[in-house]
Amino acid sequence: MLLLRLQTPKNRYMLDASVIAEIIPLVHYTVVPNSPEIITGVINFRGRPVPVVDLGQLIDKMPCRQRVNTRIILAKIAIAEEKQVFFGIIAEGISSTFHLNRAPKESSEMLVHELLDPDKSDQQQFVQLLDLEKVLGPERITRLVDYC
Repeated sequence: MLLLRLQTPKNRYMLDASVIAEIIPLVHYTVVPNSPEIITGVINFRGRPVPVVDLGQLIDKMPCRQRVNTRIILAKIAIAEEKQVFFGIIAEGISSTFHLNRAPKESSEMLVHELLDPDKSDQQQFVQLLDLEKVLGPERITRLVDYC
């Protein structure tokens, strides 16, 4: 399993690369009045409007900071047999990928910090494997689908 390292203002996560369509720089997004509260804005990606969600706001109740390594992850979630929802996720600290030779038993399994940087002395930190479907939940996914 290939994993992408990312962060929110308060936590570190790994995201399964199979849900990632592309990673782009943090481009200007348009705030749309009266859009659902989950949607931070909308970007034009290859002529297609794509809703954007701020992962920091969603998880930490604090927006992601605009840094050099803050990006928009274009993600996809299957919602029906042949239908997918395509949206952007603003996240910080996008820096590297890691290959995990085993599949986790559950998406909430904690991964030891050693996977990220074995040379650091703070080996007691943990990194959680992020399941976008569980983090968003069915109600928010429905709002994204309705908005797309």
